[in-house]
Amino acid sequence: MTLASTPIASVQSDLNEDDATSGRWNDTVLLRYLNSGERQIIYFKPTSYVVTAVYQLVAGAKQSLPDGSATYQDPSANTLEQAVEMVRASRNMGADGVTDGESIYMTAPADMDELYPGWRSETAAATVLNVVFDPKDRTVFEVFPPQPSSSMGYIEVLYSAIPSEIAETGNAINLRDEYIEPLQCYMKYRAYAKDASSSQFAAARALYYWNLFVTMIGRKDLVEKQYKGIPSGSNNQPVSQ
Repeated sequence: MTLASTPIASVQSDLNEDDATSGRWNDTVLLRYLNSGERQIIYFKPTSYVVTAVYQLVAGAKQSLPDGSATYQDPSANTLEQAVEMVRASRNMGADGVTDGESIYMTAPADMDELYPGWRSETAAATVLNVVFDPKDRTVFEVFPPQPSSSMGYIEVLYSAIPSEIAETGNAINLRDEYIEPLQCYMKYRAYAKDASSSQFAAARALYYWNLFVTMIGRKDLVEKQYKGIPSGSNNQPVSQ
């Protein structure tokens, strides 16, 4: 993995700020932009950061993906990262969370309701046969059969997540190396946007790097034709910090 210092140094050089300790675009500022850039990429492209996790279900049919709190922990008591959306439920992991079990089949709610209207009232069991998931409700799902009121089972799931913030420039970035260039464009966008209201040059550069950023991550539909401080539209608002 690439250290955060690598894209930060590149951006500082491009912004003519080679002194990382006293320049305007110092490590602290650009690390904040880098963290914001990672979240922005995940917002637009959730598959950019996918984790595999094992955790225990709760009683009943309705379940939720981890929310970043200590309520959701793996069998080793590690708190799981906050979910953005479900990718896939893969298999059962027994009553202890470490025993490989049966595969799980993903099912659409409409299909489950049509085939078995009374499935939510089926006799409870710890082993999950189906995960019933509607992508419009990205962090909530149901299981069939419902979980019992005690000794609930563990399952393994893949989900896109919000990673922990990069605390220091000596730490690795969270996203894969293919996102280094888009992250650098986002950092430059934020840097130039700071002066966009008072400088036509800065406004033009901010727009240029925003457009380059969203194009690089495959969101050409978000390219703006005119700079308006922050790109407009209900589906393309930058996530800033």
